Amino acid sequence: MFIKFDAKSDRKLLFYSDYLASIDKNHAEIARKLNEPDYKDILTEKEKKEIDRNSDVWLKQSRNEWVLKKKVAIKDKPIDKCQLCNTRLRKEKWKIQNKINGKNLWIGRDCGSKIIALSEQGNNKDTADQAKRRELLYSGSRKLREVTDGISNFDLYTRYVLTQPFNDRVGNLKKKIKICIDDYIQKDLKHDLTHVIDAYNIEFLRLQKEYNRYNSDVATDGQHLPIQIATKIKKQRQGTALIREVQNNKGMLDKRIASKIMIPEFLDLYREQMNDRLGYTLCKSVEQARIILNFSLRGKKLEIKYNSGAVISSLGFPVELSDTKSEQDIYDILRTSNTVITDVSTKEFMNQLVENTLKKLRITRCDSITVDKVRKYILLKEKYDKGKKTSTSTRVIENKLRKYHLWIDINRNIILNLEPQIVISTGQELLVSVTEDKYAVDSLLNNAKRYSEDELLQKIYMDIQVEDARFN
Repeated sequence: MFIKFDAKSDRKLLFYSDYLASIDKNHAEIARKLNEPDYKDILTEKEKKEIDRNSDVWLKQSRNEWVLKKKVAIKDKPIDKCQLCNTRLRKEKWKIQNKINGKNLWIGRDCGSKIIALSEQGNNKDTADQAKRRELLYSGSRKLREVTDGISNFDLYTRYVLTQPFNDRVGNLKKKIKICIDDYIQKDLKHDLTHVIDAYNIEFLRLQKEYNRYNSDVATDGQHLPIQIATKIKKQRQGTALIREVQNNKGMLDKRIASKIMIPEFLDLYREQMNDRLGYTLCKSVEQARIILNFSLRGKKLEIKYNSGAVISSLGFPVELSDTKSEQDIYDILRTSNTVITDVSTKEFMNQLVENTLKKLRITRCDSITVDKVRKYILLKEKYDKGKKTSTSTRVIENKLRKYHLWIDINRNIILNLEPQIVISTGQELLVSVTEDKYAVDSLLNNAKRYSEDELLQKIYMDIQVEDARFN
């Protein structure tokens, strides 16, 4: 799989440096092809594999050949371009020189900082000769190449998130191979590595067998996390930690982990799973951290948007619906879940249920506080007041009354100020049971302002006075 050298500056650096050309003609040809615009098309498959395997070493050795000669500030209109990335040089240009072949390049500050900083860090453990010997060791041992390429392919080609114990074993094998090869190269050892490589190959083949079995066995269980979805999950909040939890849980999702995943791609898989288990389409769509369910209850169509974590926590992962037979069953399970309703017809239906429930409690809409009653109250209050009069216009009083949503508790003869529309917000308890025409009105009544008729008229009167004072 050819994945290296999308950056033009890296390809140019290999072309202008001496390292690849000094190995052999084949490597010099790779450097030449990398400098061509259509390099991906003209490189052979063998050359692409060679690049994937050795590119890090090539870049380290190539950067190590260059030294900074001078920096020049650009004061006039920029006309020169960086000889590596081809972007226009705007603030300053750097002159770098190759210590081996003597070539000079004028480059920008960004490219220069990357090359010079990395070469001056001294983290290139191999000399140029050692790097060439390392590459010859790999190119001369097919089995060593198969082991190292195969280990890299575990991550590249896996269909599902791998378990942490498996990743640990792969990491340990990579570490053993690295220590062995580093020791062999840097100490200039001459002994034959065939038996050592054979032992690594046996360990790799065991891992490969387990890897193949894992990817084929988990394909149908629905609990293992596809790698494409895992890549998306990493971008959400705490996503990397969630993937680690999956790895530590034998590579499997459970209800606790799944309820934390918010990305639409995963919720879409859950939607399909839910509908398959039910045998009908209850969930037609999902959003970020939301699952939208469409119920048909008592002849009404309800579209309710649930918090995805609440749904997964309630219905399980995989979806557990063995005892669930109807939409009413699902609705009853989820009725206290975190919910948002945006569908207009559903809101209207909910509001009607609220009104029905209030009527059963002998709480009805209050029609006794009229414009005339408020006007008479104001005139009576100010009958003997020779100061500034309060407005009694119909428009002013009507505007003020619109801000009050008045119901009357007939049992207590108390006026209640309630919301005109039922605001369904996350965390609010919804319907107790649609079939019983009941709505959870307790929170609505608990938050209501309570007045006697005189108290309410006095409050309206004071509010109008305040508004008059503001505009006069």
